[in-house]
Amino acid sequence: MENREYQYHSKVEKRVFIINNSSHDFEPAKKFGKLIFLSEGRYSRYDVNAIYREFDDKLSTSSPGDYLLLTGLPIMQGVAMMIMAIKHGRVNLLQFRQKEDRSFYLERNIVIDQDQPIPFQNIKVDMIKDPKPMTMEDLKVEKK
Repeated sequence: MENREYQYHSKVEKRVFIINNSSHDFEPAKKFGKLIFLSEGRYSRYDVNAIYREFDDKLSTSSPGDYLLLTGLPIMQGVAMMIMAIKHGRVNLLQFRQKEDRSFYLERNIVIDQDQPIPFQNIKVDMIKDPKPMTMEDLKVEKK
């Protein structure tokens, strides 16, 4: 089944979602697929909700074989990666690399094991109700 899904997606033209259209030359990334810009210009790193809404809309047509080209603010990269990971269970990244007299993109893939529970998913942190720091006394467990 996985093989069939991979074969299906390999026939579809892959896309490269570029996180932010800046002054870089993205022409070499075209060999990985059609270039699509998720954002352009300056963004506030504190307006995470707006970044999420814009990226979620633009990535709604993405497929598991598409790439994210890492540019822009780290928060923008994190939001885009989270959306792709949740949507597809994987993230395909392109990282720019310059070595001596040549430059190129490195392809990196992160595949999430969907059968494994997310660590710490049941831990609840409520710093508003209990803002005092924990002490060693708080960590002691009574023996039965």
